[in-house]
Amino acid sequence: MFNSYLMSFLKYIKFRFAVLLVVIFIGGIPLIKSLFAEHAQTKTDTLLIRLKQIYVTQPDEAVRLAKNYLISNQHINPEIKIRLSIYLGADYYYLGKPDSSLMYLDTALNLSNKINNQRLLANSYNAQAIIHIHLGNYEKALRMNKSACNLYRQLNDTMAMVNSLKGIANTFLRMDHNDSAIYYNIQTLTILGKKIDTTGLNYKAGLMMNIGSLLDKHQFNNILRYYLNAEQLFVKTGNEKELARLYNNIGSLYYDMGKTDTALSYLSKSVSLKKLNRLKRNLSSSLLLMGDCYKRLGKPDMAKQYFKEAYKTAGQVEDNYYLTLSTVSITQIYLEEQKTDSARYYLTKLNTQKANIESLFLKTEINRIKSKYYLQTNNYRKAFQYYRLYKVFSDSLSDIKMAKATLELEKKYQTELKEKKNQQLQNQLLIKQHKEKQQKLYLIILVSGSIILIMVVLLLIKLLNTRSKSIQWLKQLRKTEMEKARLEKLEHEQRMASEKTIRKLQEEKHRQEIELSNRKLATLAMQIMNKNEILREIEVKLNTPNGKNNLRNINNLIKTSFNFDKNWEMLKRHFEKVHPGFFTSLKKRHPNLTDYDLRLAAYLKIHLTTKEIAQIINVTPAAINKSRQRLRKKMNLSGDVDFGEYFNAIC
Repeated sequence: MFNSYLMSFLKYIKFRFAVLLVVIFIGGIPLIKSLFAEHAQTKTDTLLIRLKQIYVTQPDEAVRLAKNYLISNQHINPEIKIRLSIYLGADYYYLGKPDSSLMYLDTALNLSNKINNQRLLANSYNAQAIIHIHLGNYEKALRMNKSACNLYRQLNDTMAMVNSLKGIANTFLRMDHNDSAIYYNIQTLTILGKKIDTTGLNYKAGLMMNIGSLLDKHQFNNILRYYLNAEQLFVKTGNEKELARLYNNIGSLYYDMGKTDTALSYLSKSVSLKKLNRLKRNLSSSLLLMGDCYKRLGKPDMAKQYFKEAYKTAGQVEDNYYLTLSTVSITQIYLEEQKTDSARYYLTKLNTQKANIESLFLKTEINRIKSKYYLQTNNYRKAFQYYRLYKVFSDSLSDIKMAKATLELEKKYQTELKEKKNQQLQNQLLIKQHKEKQQKLYLIILVSGSIILIMVVLLLIKLLNTRSKSIQWLKQLRKTEMEKARLEKLEHEQRMASEKTIRKLQEEKHRQEIELSNRKLATLAMQIMNKNEILREIEVKLNTPNGKNNLRNINNLIKTSFNFDKNWEMLKRHFEKVHPGFFTSLKKRHPNLTDYDLRLAAYLKIHLTTKEIAQIINVTPAAINKSRQRLRKKMNLSGDVDFGEYFNAIC
């Protein structure tokens, strides 16, 4: 009996224990799941934090961590996958693999669209815009940034929207569209509004400084207004590094305005802040500008001191551009002081630096200063050689500036066209979307009515599709015609440009031919002068007592050789071939000129010196000077009018 009770009790205990285990097991599953989920979330958060820390400095390690996580977690949250894809896109860009970068960013973009997450979609657009800017795909970058900006506006995220607008402004700046860059910087400034936190104030000050630097150089008051407002904000936030840059810009502006003392005051502040914050790389530009200020004020020793400090600083940070520019400035000031030995020392430095010079402006300045040095040391051959190089680089620099201005106008025109086209497309898209909504509404009403109405609706849709295709065909035809007209216009412009180039070449050839002929005339005149000189020496020798007794007939023959009228007739024939109509035009303007005056005018036109003319005509230089004065009086020319320029204007 007892055994049967015991067995019954044990069975009851086993049953209750089994039920208890089942309850514990069932209740523990969610707990276990939550524990695993919490662990996975912690692991993911740790990874994202780590990636944020190293994706710029250690892109290789960041790629390894992100890829390993994706491989080991096939079914992860789409949002996590999007974030990892954005990091991978950035990492591959820093590794110099733009194709892989864009592949992961496209994945992030598609996934964001799929799950309809606006913030991640905006972040994906923003990341792609940064890559496209660095790749030079500016149109794509603009589209991406504008899409990101619109999404951030919908999310009411002011700072994210500000970053996107800043990206748009930087893109336009890369495209040399300064007006558009200024517009978006001002728009960004407006959006920031009354933000008074340190980040917001620094943002505003930076934007004001950017706008000031982008404005046209002649808008001094506007530029200064933006700079001074930026100064107040940088002082308020204590941002000394940006304040140093700003003071340099203000000093440069006052220098351009001719207010040298004020410029020096701001440049001195900039130099002090740069030294205080150890901004050596940016220090040379301010020091050079201070040297220019002291040079303008007539203080060459002070100018030299700052030029040398700029030279030393640029050398320490291996800034070849400012190292070369400061060397040129020091050489220039030594040449002005007639200290050719010191100038030669720095000129030698230029020869060792020029291997690293790519700037066309620096090449122009180097050849200019070398030409000036060799001219001062009477080495005319080298002076002329470097002067020719200086002119070549100077002309190239002017051509590049002109081409850049033309290209900027063309880009502005093309951008306006594209913006208009994009606006039209957006309007068409809105109209289409509106129509689609109406069609859906009609479809619901018609379906709820009857099958017959459904058939009518289907027929209507078919008709609308046919009409849409017709409209698209007409649009395509119109687009083709517009493209054809554009190509014809472009071909016409290219043809006109080619004709203009040919005309310039022909004019240059004609000018060179005239210069060559002038040189021939000068050579002929010099030959006549040399002949007269030789004959004069022979005459002197023959006028000795012995020569007179023996060679009287030869002396008479030599005297007849001094007949410069014959020499003049020969020179005159050559002159009229080179400058046809010169004597006629000159005589018509000044009828009172004698033949002697016309001869003198011809010699002056081919740029002969007073001494050379005196030797040709066989008179003293003083007599030629008097003849020049009489000629100037006859022609009613003031003393500041150059004969050569006046005669060149006649023919």
